[in-house]
Amino acid sequence: MKFENRKWIFLPTSAVTDVNFDQVMENSSGTLRYSLDESTFFLKYEGARPDCYDQAIDISGSKELNHTQVLEYLSGPDWVDPNLAP
Repeated sequence: MKFENRKWIFLPTSAVTDVNFDQVMENSSGTLRYSLDESTFFLKYEGARPDCYDQAIDISGSKELNHTQVLEYLSGPDWVDPNLAP
């Protein structure tokens, strides 16, 4: 699969009610992936930025991540439970 047009943003959980699910690839709050402490979730989209973009969290100097960047970030301790076997 190619993801060169896909972008990811991370938002605080408090912003979930501001998401217009017609503008992103997820279709409801139930399909979101949250950080281990449930303080953050991410959205993916192609094309125009969703209306909630302004609430995105700055990750490593950028609000918007590409596929390579998001894979690296999601492999970190906020997203992977160290007590689970690989």
